[in-house]
Amino acid sequence: MSSLEKIIRWGNVIVIVLTLLSYLSPYVDPNSFWVISIFGLLFPVFLIINLLFILHWLGRKKWYFLFSTGCLVLGWSFITKNINYARLSSTDEATFKVMTYNSLNATGFYEKGTKYEERLGNFFRYVKSHDPSIVCLQEFGIPAKQIETFLAQVYPNEKERPRYYGAKGSSPLILTTFPIVDKGTLAFENATNGCIYLDVDIHGEIVRVYNVHLKSNTITNIADKVKEEGDFRSKETWQKVSQMFAGYKTNAQVRAEQVQEIRNHMEQCPHPIIVSGDFNDVPQSFAYQTIAQGLKDHFQESGRGIGTTFGGSIPFLRIDYILSSPTIASSKTYIVRDDYSDHFPVISLLNLE
Repeated sequence: MSSLEKIIRWGNVIVIVLTLLSYLSPYVDPNSFWVISIFGLLFPVFLIINLLFILHWLGRKKWYFLFSTGCLVLGWSFITKNINYARLSSTDEATFKVMTYNSLNATGFYEKGTKYEERLGNFFRYVKSHDPSIVCLQEFGIPAKQIETFLAQVYPNEKERPRYYGAKGSSPLILTTFPIVDKGTLAFENATNGCIYLDVDIHGEIVRVYNVHLKSNTITNIADKVKEEGDFRSKETWQKVSQMFAGYKTNAQVRAEQVQEIRNHMEQCPHPIIVSGDFNDVPQSFAYQTIAQGLKDHFQESGRGIGTTFGGSIPFLRIDYILSSPTIASSKTYIVRDDYSDHFPVISLLNLE
């Protein structure tokens, strides 16, 4: 065996070990040991490198390809949370449709020469074009009076006009065409994000809808600078990379506390639940695992293709979700890759079983 082949083989072993560590990330609280959460964040990178190793060893007709193959088989459930080819229903029939969207305050709907009010009108018309029964919006800090005004313009028929609820001083907002039975807010201490919920009557059955916006990583701007200006030979670039990971550490620990509050609230709910929103974390994270335990992930159940929901400088991030109780099924889940925001809308066609 040549020296180069030995280096490649040991490189393969190292990547496998890192991949296995990423499988532990959902089960380790970042407040106990935060470093493991970085491995979960990097899982898509490890996936691609393992696939390259498999192709390399197959091309060399070496049995070493079994190492990475076995590693990926062990993490198959993690792979299908990021890349999925679910068998879809032959029809798009559904009891109702749920949409979640971090709108970035609808700034992407602004056109040069138009007024602020026209931007909001364009945004609500965009939402209406997807015909959702329930819409969970994040980063939509628009005053209630303006929401009422534009809903009236876009939905002139009052019977078709969505009802809405948003916590005071918090960006999450829920729109729904179903009657609202109850509503409430989970206030996160010292945070600009939040979680609200509605109990809605869906054809005689009460369902609780949570709209979640967890603590942001605040690393996108740094990533943009590294991408545009970074020279990886310079000390300054590596300082920026270090800042990114330090920010991820702090915010992952905050999210771990936020999701525990949400989980405690969910466990007291007497109704089937839908949890959707911007988790600001990947499927291989403690935050996702804490909320998703015992729930269906509808991209995993009925989505196809690559699950990326974030269009910023950091690639392959799936951080926006629609989850539910097992009694709610989906016939189709898809990601609308429009560039009005740095997030993409996620839509699920759902049925009560």
